[in-house]
Amino acid sequence: MKTILSAIIISWCLCSLDKTNAQYIFADHNLNIIDSMACAMDSSCALFSVHSDSVNPDGTSLKWYYSFHSSKVFPPTNYFFHTDQSSVLYDSTNKIMSIGSTFITGKWINSDSAMMLAEHQGGAEFRSANPNYKITAYLGETFLPVTHPTWYIEYYSLDNSAVHLYLGFDATDRGDLIGVTAHDKIPCKFMLGQNYPNPFNPTTTIQYSIAKASLVTITVFDVLGEEVSILLNKEMPAGNYSVKFNAGNLSSGIYCYRIHAGNFNAAKKFVLLK
Repeated sequence: MKTILSAIIISWCLCSLDKTNAQYIFADHNLNIIDSMACAMDSSCALFSVHSDSVNPDGTSLKWYYSFHSSKVFPPTNYFFHTDQSSVLYDSTNKIMSIGSTFITGKWINSDSAMMLAEHQGGAEFRSANPNYKITAYLGETFLPVTHPTWYIEYYSLDNSAVHLYLGFDATDRGDLIGVTAHDKIPCKFMLGQNYPNPFNPTTTIQYSIAKASLVTITVFDVLGEEVSILLNKEMPAGNYSVKFNAGNLSSGIYCYRIHAGNFNAAKKFVLLK
């Protein structure tokens, strides 16, 4: 049954869509269809997250990714989908536990409204100062510090990885600004940040700060302590930076990333969901 349904999902074509904006779509595009598909696979499913790795200032993207989680068993079963303007695809299923997050409850503002808020809170200024940029967007709900849907918008300079703007918004109708983090100054201490998004599939961003010029090594390990990837191994000047990790060739599970810079050492865990 699941194999037949997967084939139907993969071949699903929405021929009646408006072609005036043939490529770019908002976050809720085809969401009702995806919700129906997920519930057909597992009636206990509920929306867990929505994200895109490349968003326009108007809130549109070429592709959006969706995660649905069940509540029948522990750890819950996770179902992953994505959509572009004309099709909906089922990606994969697994049973990895997602730590610190929960189902998205209640109504949430669409990506156009989220980006309007982000643009007014410094995003437009950031783009003006950094014309070669990239924007990512993630909708999720965490236990702490809030228990309602939250949009996380991040602006990156593609010319200088030390420069980026991170914004969080209450994704209900209130649209309250939850937090702002801007990295463009020399830090006073070394720091390794928690990756974002977490859990992730298959890419995530790791932020780190270097207080003085150092040889910086960032390495990823599996739960057995085996090295699986070296993300960085070079001399870096003082500054705030971020590095992307693509785990497309790894299986779902819990991993650890570690930084070594001068006398500074730190490590954090993250979860790959496929």
